[in-house]
Amino acid sequence: MNYTNNFNCLKVEQLSDSTSNPLRKYKKKLKQIQELEKKSSSKLSKNEIDKINSKENILAEIRKIETVINNINNNNNNNKKLNKKTANELEKERNAYIEEQRKLKEEKIKQHNLFWEQKTKEKLEKERNAYIEEQRKLKEEKTKENMKREEEENRKSEFNKKDIREACIILNVKKSTLNKEELNKKYKKLSLVNHPDKGGNENKMKEINKSKDLLFNYIGE
Repeated sequence: MNYTNNFNCLKVEQLSDSTSNPLRKYKKKLKQIQELEKKSSSKLSKNEIDKINSKENILAEIRKIETVINNINNNNNNNKKLNKKTANELEKERNAYIEEQRKLKEEKIKQHNLFWEQKTKEKLEKERNAYIEEQRKLKEEKTKENMKREEEENRKSEFNKKDIREACIILNVKKSTLNKEELNKKYKKLSLVNHPDKGGNENKMKEINKSKDLLFNYIGE
């Protein structure tokens, strides 16, 4: 088998160092043949005899591969001579590369700063709009509460203060802490004592009922 045509694109190191290259394989086969030649011909098997007979072919292949390696070495040496540059040229290229990398780095930093500057502006604008919206809602809510409180005050102002005060006295409650639960408790307690069915005074019971209805309407509950 001829492998020499496959070596033109390979480096010399790949041909000489790789554990799988043909040159190493052929040399290994040659060594095996040399070991077989030391044996007596009467002790050789047919397969071993065939291996010995292939010695010339293997030597020919080894010579071809070595020729290719030599040609590659010569080409590499020629390329080195052609590509050899002066110290000044190399220094010039090095400085140009360093300058190019510096400019690329500056541009990258610039783009990075612009990106985060834009992000910061967007974030600040978003926070500003959120704050404005929050203040608007708070103002709107406060306006609603003020209107509700004003309506409640107007509603309560329609009641006669004297009547409310007397009703609170009858039910034994405070005007400042009026609530539905307290009124019910006081009303039930007074009803047990003053209801006619319980032996109470009918007129007194009417006053209690009237006071309860008035205070319930007053607190709006």
